[in-house]
Amino acid sequence: MSLRPFKPHRVMRMTGASVAICVVVVLFFVTLSVTASESALTYTVEHSFGSRDSFIERGTLNLLSKNRGKLIQNTEHRSEWADSLYSVASRGGDYFVRITSTDPSTGHQVVAESFASACSLYVSGFSDSFILYTNSEGFVYAFSMASSLSCPKGKLPIKSSLAFRSSVSVANVDKGPSPLTEKFIEEKQKKEEQEAQDPEANKSFLEKYWIYIVLFVGMQIVSAFIAPQKK
Repeated sequence: MSLRPFKPHRVMRMTGASVAICVVVVLFFVTLSVTASESALTYTVEHSFGSRDSFIERGTLNLLSKNRGKLIQNTEHRSEWADSLYSVASRGGDYFVRITSTDPSTGHQVVAESFASACSLYVSGFSDSFILYTNSEGFVYAFSMASSLSCPKGKLPIKSSLAFRSSVSVANVDKGPSPLTEKFIEEKQKKEEQEAQDPEANKSFLEKYWIYIVLFVGMQIVSAFIAPQKK
């Protein structure tokens, strides 16, 4: 039985090629992830109790998919937020939220604001739902917010604890068709040119046929005077 001689150089060449391919693949994915992280938008959520003058940070948004997001809320000041919300809700005030979309690579920002009843939010245990309206670039240019419960009549009861839960839905709204302003202006200019070339076309019915109307009325008046004389 004969054995083939072992050729280690072929094994080493294959191993070296495999390592080179792995390195290239790893570098590719690292570069891709760095580029994606640099171009990804960041979303800061701020809120204000009773007025739009003193916004403070509430948390950050993560868009998990094209249709769903998650609000990561700060936990340090929840007791202060609960007291502030109850104070504003007792006065029948509103709760304001501001979302700022930022592109870290360019510094471009888009700010959107909305508000809800502070009383309804407090009764629901600080549980609210958001619908974000984003453009093709991912900027939040508008959003709506609501709570699940309505404000009760009478004195607002003090809740022992608040849930601080939020649900986030995302709606990517494409731009609608632009109005045909150029065509409208062009047709209007053509109409004005035609009216300038033909002044009669721009006259009203009375301006065109006034002489015939006068003659007809005159004939009727003359006929009315002549008829009694014949009798």
